[in-house]
Amino acid sequence: MNFNALKLLSLCVFLSCKTTNPLRPTVSINPHEVVKSPLHLSVNSMGVWHAHEGELGHVKLLDQQGNELAIGILSTSDNWMKSGSILFQTVLEFNSKKNKRGYLTIHNNPGVGDGSEAGEKLSFKIPIRFEP
Repeated sequence: MNFNALKLLSLCVFLSCKTTNPLRPTVSINPHEVVKSPLHLSVNSMGVWHAHEGELGHVKLLDQQGNELAIGILSTSDNWMKSGSILFQTVLEFNSKKNKRGYLTIHNNPGVGDGSEAGEKLSFKIPIRFEP
């Protein structure tokens, strides 16, 4: 985390404000990267998304029309109850022969229950390209 981001985060915590762009974990691929099956995907929670029962959430691989090609659960064999960054992984197997582009959607696992027992549902998209 760079120094300006740390200052902004500290200021938001101090003022109890919410940012319009919540922090999100890092992913082992970059936007518009070319991918092929099987896709080994790693997500580092960075301490900003919390695991529930050893799962950080799930990943969906969709083609450019929004059709689901694969889904995977982000899990870890590490101590998921510690604070800070933890690496979660999944493998997606898919057939993309008819597609040139698509996207990954990364969803958190907010847990179950009401109030403080459950977190907020969060997700984000990463555009990708398929190997020709």
